[in-house]
Amino acid sequence: MNTDECRLGLNQVTKGVIGCAFRVSNTLGVGFVERVYENALVNELKKSNLDVEQQKSLRFSMTVSL
Repeated sequence: MNTDECRLGLNQVTKGVIGCAFRVSNTLGVGFVERVYENALVNELKKSNLDVEQQKSLRFSMTVSL
């Protein structure tokens, strides 16, 4: 897959994710706790056949110098 094909695929995924977010926002409106929107977005993304991992934990380390 060349760069243009990869970019086109990424643009399609981005468009799908944004569309799902707008559907959730327009359907639910305002006033719910964040978890409600998160769950609704996960459901929309899955209905759009996108792979979703909800609240995936990440490990990282950080060094702070004072």
